[in-house]
Parts: sequence; C-alpha cells; structure tokens
Amino acid sequence: MLYCFADSDAHKNPELAARAKSFVLKHFMGISQEPEFLQLPKDSVIDLIRCDDLYVPHEDDVLATVVRWLHHDFEQRRGEFWEMLQHIRQLYLSPQCSDQYLLACINAFMDYSGAENDPRPSEHLQALPGYTNEASSARYTARKSCGFEDIIICAGGLGDVEARSALYGTECFHLRTSKWGRIPKLPYSVASAGLAFINNDLFLCGGYIGRENGTVTSRTLRYNSALAGWIDVAPMQTVHDDLGIAAIGDHLYVVSGHDTAWDTLAAVERYDVATNQWTYAASLPTPLENSAVLSFDGQLLTFGGCASDGALIYDLAYCYDPVADVWKELPRMPTARYYASACLGSDGWIYVIGALIPVI
Repeated sequence: MLYCFADSDAHKNPELAARAKSFVLKHFMGISQEPEFLQLPKDSVIDLIRCDDLYVPHEDDVLATVVRWLHHDFEQRRGEFWEMLQHIRQLYLSPQCSDQYLLACINAFMDYSGAENDPRPSEHLQALPGYTNEASSARYTARKSCGFEDIIICAGGLGDVEARSALYGTECFHLRTSKWGRIPKLPYSVASAGLAFINNDLFLCGGYIGRENGTVTSRTLRYNSALAGWIDVAPMQTVHDDLGIAAIGDHLYVVSGHDTAWDTLAAVERYDVATNQWTYAASLPTPLENSAVLSFDGQLLTFGGCASDGALIYDLAYCYDPVADVWKELPRMPTARYYASACLGSDGWIYVIGALIPVI
C-alpha cells in the first residue's frame, strides 16, 4: 500500500505519506475490504482508526474492520488487540456493537494478562493498559466525517398557553433543504432550559420540569448526534431556570438564572466535556435571569436581564475572560430588556434583539 511505502523509514516522504493517508481516510470503507489492508502492521491501522477525519458511515464499521484485521492472523495479533480497542469511539457504537466491544475488551485483556475465568468484566476493561473512561478520552468525540449537516434545533419549551406545561418534543430545521424535521424526544418535559453545541453534540441544561413554576432542575442532557439519542451527563452543581448559556471551545458556560425559590442567581458554572465535570467560574457582578448570552472571540458576553421575575429590568452588559476568570462591565445598552436574544452578524456587529422592556 502506497501509504505504508511513503511512511516507511526506507522511503520517508512526508508529503506523499500525508496525501496517501488523506486518500485512505476518505475511502476507508472500500480500502479496508482489500486483502492488502489486512497485511498492515498494527501501528498503521491505529494511525488510521484514531483519526477524527476517518470517513465511515458508522462507528460499528470501524469495530468490524478491527475485528477482521485481528482474525486475519489471530495467533500473532491477539496480544496487540487491546491497544487497538482504545481507539474505538465506544460512545458512538450501536447498543449491539457496544456489547461486542466490551466482550472484545475482555477477551483482549485475558490474552494480554493470561487471566482466566474472572467474572468481573468491568474490572477487566478498566485494567486494560492505557484505559481511560469515555468522558476523558478522544473516544468521546464524534468523527467529523460521519455525515453531519448544519441544522437548527428547538427542544422542549412551553406548549398550550392555558396549561403552561413543558414539552418533550424537539424539532430541527435543515438549512440545506429549508425543511423542518424531528429528532428523538427529550426523556422528560422541560421549559426555559439552555441549549448549546459542542463538537457536533447538543447540550440541554437546567430549566423547569412539568407545569410552569414546576421543579427547577440541575439535570444536563447530551444529544449524541451519531447515535441520535439523548444521554444524561453530569448534573450542574446548582439548579438553574431562565439561564443564559454559551460554549467556548470544549467548555460550556451556564450563566445565572433563578432557583426553585425564584431567587435570582449570580452563579456561573463551567462544564468540561473531556472530564464530564462542572465547576464554578467567577460569579456575575449582578445577579441576573433571562439575560442574552453568547460567545465571541473566546470570551463570554451577557446583555440585559432581570431580577425578581421582571420586577427589576437591566440595561447591563458584561464580558467574561475565561483565562483570567474575570468579568468586566461593558457600556450599557440604550434600552433595558430581558428575554432578549443576541447574535453575531456577518458584519462583525453583535445584535441584541427583541425582549420584554419596562412599561413606561
């Protein structure tokens, strides 16, 4: 295979190797069926399957390829198999394949360690050299080439105006086709939650469950875009309703809101996707709820908001520096408002749109 030839010590050609690797990644499904692929050494196979840009319809196909590579020379390769399994994105396997993955891990561990008839499979998995839990490894990231497209998602919210009850439903707008569709429903009804994207996955945080003025929650959901399903991740440390939310890099920020007692919050929490943990960031200088929040140029911006369910309405604007963990006040808006939306325009200006304003 040209990829191995160009990358070999005897014929080192980095440019040719990079082009050949790019071609293999793009045409992996066809190339992996060729007899030459089964001859590849372990390190070359790992170099391919650990890439985010590996083009596969589903992660199940990667696992099937690795198993096929193993069985081509089982006696020689079974001791190396555990290392290859570390590069399978387990979170994105189908339930059936995920069970097969766990079994393969157990078998590989037994081959590696010589363990026999030990009934504790979870300990087998964790004992694999190089093992890390899925939330703290690259296996928690979806491959970028798995058929993603740009969509706008609406999740939960209020339904019947009279009943004022929260919704389970979700809808998505496909920008390419200009049509509305649906994704799987939420596992519970929720309104006034926060939504944000990180690495092609959607996070839903907080809000209230049930009817209006229902139970305010700290629950956090992640929409697994490769498996098309919602999963629970670590809950926030504080319950938040009518919160602001935005993502910066691999971190999610939930800004203020109010708690179950309708006390307005200044608390700001940061979620780390890699560790699946929430920590507190510097609090807002002013407790706010229903403020407009967005990220811009690596910083967090918040506009307007209210306190005491609209009894106090603000024209405040703040900027948060995540490196220094510091908030600073920006020039105030011309109009005090809450329930607004904020966005970055194509002209480089930030727009704060709509909202409720004080009655004069």
